[in-house]
Amino acid sequence: MAEEEEEDYSSISSVEEEEDYFEHVKNGGDSVSLAEKSIGDEGAKQIAKALMDPTTKVRSLDLTNNNIQLSGALAIAKALKTN
Repeated sequence: MAEEEEEDYSSISSVEEEEDYFEHVKNGGDSVSLAEKSIGDEGAKQIAKALMDPTTKVRSLDLTNNNIQLSGALAIAKALKTN
């Protein structure tokens, strides 16, 4: 009987995960929670991009307990000023 190989998810690109953040915010409706998702600055920039889209309907966004640093926070702040 052949040995079953374990799936290796370590190679999943963070870009794919960040794209999910973009789509989650863009299509998430009024209230979106992304708390405790280990989002970093690149993910925050994708979120900011979604927030700048005039079709995004988010009124409440929970980003508590993530890894967003200054550049990510600034991107989100700038997005909130424009939309």
